[in-house]
Amino acid sequence: MRMSSADAVTRERVLLANVGETPAWPGARTLALTPIRSVPLSLSTFLPFCLSAFPFRRSAFCPFCPSAFLPSCLSSCLSAVLLLTLGAGCGRGPLVDAQQVPAVFTTQALPAEDPDAAIWRSVPEHRATLIVQDVTEPKLSRPGVTLVRVKAIHDGRSIVFRLAWTDTTKDVIPETGRSSDAVAVQFAVLPGTDLPDAAMGETGKPVEICYWKAVWQDDHERARNGGADRVATLYPSMAVDHYPASANPSAQVEMERRYAPAAAAANPVTVPPQAGAVQELLAEGFGTSMVPADQKATGRGVWARDTWTVTVARPLEGGPGRSNLALGRRSYLALAVWDGADRQTGSRKMRSGWVPLFVEAVRP
Repeated sequence: MRMSSADAVTRERVLLANVGETPAWPGARTLALTPIRSVPLSLSTFLPFCLSAFPFRRSAFCPFCPSAFLPSCLSSCLSAVLLLTLGAGCGRGPLVDAQQVPAVFTTQALPAEDPDAAIWRSVPEHRATLIVQDVTEPKLSRPGVTLVRVKAIHDGRSIVFRLAWTDTTKDVIPETGRSSDAVAVQFAVLPGTDLPDAAMGETGKPVEICYWKAVWQDDHERARNGGADRVATLYPSMAVDHYPASANPSAQVEMERRYAPAAAAANPVTVPPQAGAVQELLAEGFGTSMVPADQKATGRGVWARDTWTVTVARPLEGGPGRSNLALGRRSYLALAVWDGADRQTGSRKMRSGWVPLFVEAVRP
């Protein structure tokens, strides 16, 4: 009896799952994987796996390349395995976990504001793909940053994320035709796998967002060092001759309403972080963002060699009404990136779907 293509895919695909998870379809075989950082990468490990997982059948499809038959793509798969094995053996390149963001436990001090700390070199990396925000207006008209490299580390009390992406321009203070570069990490407030829409949550299913902006960091550093404000920084030769409120202080409140309507409307965009460069937000969909009074997130970004590298730190336990990241359990995060040179701001951004996050249990 001739086997249909659908039957072949069902029978021969391999589900890459975590230990204890249920296969996604009946008849699929489950292969338990250990995080890459603890697997000894060698040809003796991978070649038997490839040969057993990919039987030579004319009707069989490759589980990683569903559009290709095994005989035509097996050599490519083995070549990729060989490159991965040799690269790991030589100690070059980051360790990669393609399934999830593994938050590694450490007893060392957390690098909450140090994206270049040496400890990051031993932490596995997850490469998250971004898509354009095209759900609500104003939409992003063309793609921007499409990949963010994510690492995470925790000490049992707090967690730090390291986010890196390519950006050929460093955009800090907004000006005509240019916004501030920014990145955000989003978490579901309610526990479980019944996740809200990854685009800012939905009614009854709130999300918590840790939002870093280059301009906020610049504001904080200038204020700490006694520097000028944004306008004077952009135009160091400027001179102020007169502000109307100087002559009539009682009219200042009315003038602020007239000339700063976003601030008068309590738009969260106008609320700077209490300290540092990261602001925490709560939302239940587009246009519902609010800034809670209790702000605990911190972070710092560094731009070098056409790359932003940013740390975002927060407590594992956010408390009532906030997201809580349990030890030894899987949760989820979503990401967003704004490229200031492309005038991306607000809802004009690149975003991801939900990405699995596994917070490693505390080791004695």
